[in-house]
Amino acid sequence: MIKAVLLDNFGVLYVPKHEYLYQALLMNPNVHRNEIEDLRRQSEYGLIADDEFLQAISILTGTPLPEVKDALVDGFVRNEELLAYAQQLRPNYKIALVSNIGIDAMPRYFSLEEQKSLFDAVVISSSVGMIKPHPEIFEYACDRLGVDVSEAVMIDDFQDNCDGARAAGLQVVLYQSLPQVKADLARSLEG
Repeated sequence: MIKAVLLDNFGVLYVPKHEYLYQALLMNPNVHRNEIEDLRRQSEYGLIADDEFLQAISILTGTPLPEVKDALVDGFVRNEELLAYAQQLRPNYKIALVSNIGIDAMPRYFSLEEQKSLFDAVVISSSVGMIKPHPEIFEYACDRLGVDVSEAVMIDDFQDNCDGARAAGLQVVLYQSLPQVKADLARSLEG
């Protein structure tokens, strides 16, 4: 029986303005893909500050810093409909936010007040020293919620993260659209 729903931030609760962020920065996103991924992971683990991350991307890609910020910081819009749906579930299910994000970035998306009022737990990779798709972060989130991993479902837009959650013992829903997530989640909650 499902008792908790875990939600990813980027790509789920905040959806990209651009089809793919790297394409907003580069004509050929594969040129610096490994370096960008390394910088992103450093930020998510809390090894570099968000400003350092953005500056490094700007230098690496030759893209002016304001454009980098627009693509990577301001390039998302809140998925208000999914957030409202999650709040409708709260009387019966615990809701958690589980995100790979730099420690300084979360308040840009959810204030501390919102984090406390919207979620039963907030697990930020850079704060806990674990990162999706490693199963440990999902286990940690479930522990924070007081539920067994078999009693939780993770909604994420990356297959690797879904695979990590599944390896930890959670059910998963791969986010593609809001109607699809609602239908898939309803099946998980009924099962």
